[in-house]
Amino acid sequence: EILTDPRMAGTAVIVNEFGSVPIDHGLVRVGSERYFQTTTGCICCTATSDIRVSLYELHDAMQKRKIPAIDRVIIETTGLADPAPIINSIIPGGAPATSLRDHVVARQFRLSGVVTTFDVLNGRMTLHSIIEGWKQLAFADHIVLTKTDLADEPKDWVRELKLLNPA
Repeated sequence: EILTDPRMAGTAVIVNEFGSVPIDHGLVRVGSERYFQTTTGCICCTATSDIRVSLYELHDAMQKRKIPAIDRVIIETTGLADPAPIINSIIPGGAPATSLRDHVVARQFRLSGVVTTFDVLNGRMTLHSIIEGWKQLAFADHIVLTKTDLADEPKDWVRELKLLNPA
């Protein structure tokens, strides 16, 4: 729904496929007849090369006019993704550049922010079993609470999450 908003025109989405069979990209509605899918696999497992390859392929497709120009890229990951390697692959001074491709990506893309969703029904259970959930909350510039309409009791999630991420 967010991508259908006119203010999101010029947005590319990189969908991180976690499993061996790619299905996540099929859940995203395509806004035009052109669809660009990268082939790099899970970006959090081998992030340094894979996210840079995905961004380079996106830039190359724009240069060759295979896709329209974009203003922003949203990188979707799973709840199992470790955000640190992905962020380090994009920020200046993070993972070292090893190829010309990496330098092109560094000049064309910059990290604007990290948004993490937190499921108020199942989030606590996730945090107790998966360390990546804690990391995602800690790295977040913005935390979006989901399923608040389904919660039995109102809770001050903002105050509780501020203990994990004061920002």
